[in-house]
Amino acid sequence: MDDTLIWNKHIVAISINCVGGGRECQNKAKNLAPVGLFKVQKENTELLEKSLPLEFIDDIRSVKRIRYKLRDLDVKLKLGGDLMNAVYVFGLAGFAANYPCVFCTHHIGDLHITQETAYHKSVTEGSGKNKVTKTVRNNRSYHDVSKLARSLDEQKECLKNGKINDFEYKCEPLFGDLFTYKDYVLDTLHMKLRILDVK
Repeated sequence: MDDTLIWNKHIVAISINCVGGGRECQNKAKNLAPVGLFKVQKENTELLEKSLPLEFIDDIRSVKRIRYKLRDLDVKLKLGGDLMNAVYVFGLAGFAANYPCVFCTHHIGDLHITQETAYHKSVTEGSGKNKVTKTVRNNRSYHDVSKLARSLDEQKECLKNGKINDFEYKCEPLFGDLFTYKDYVLDTLHMKLRILDVK
């Protein structure tokens, strides 16, 4: 899913491919089947929500199994796009200053650590005789909530309480609970080629 400019019109294109099908399914453009093209004024959560019909989302939600070469196969849907698309799909306000990752809630000061075992930090709790210093292993994950990954439940709780949150949760995700944060596949080509939306 991505936004593109065609004749000065913003178009959100959604297409489908069988990622699990291997090289045979991925190496030809003809294997990428368009599912929908939607005209929007600009790409943001509110305008995408108005542009994508509820029936379209329900149709995507209803896909559980497909028949291929006389075999019934279970379908696990994932959504792909660039980082800005992820922000809009998950109802975020943008990239937070202190928590800039779309997929986890680690502070910016800890994002430079690349291995789970590479970093421990000392945390002091209490005071006086009750003062205790312990070493905390700084595990991180984009999919394990116990290691500070983002979750739809956490987002729902923040929005329900109406409190301002550091993680930039602005509204409900575009597709509801159809795609979790770990179901989003980031388009690494944008990062590899340094293709940026902001000049």
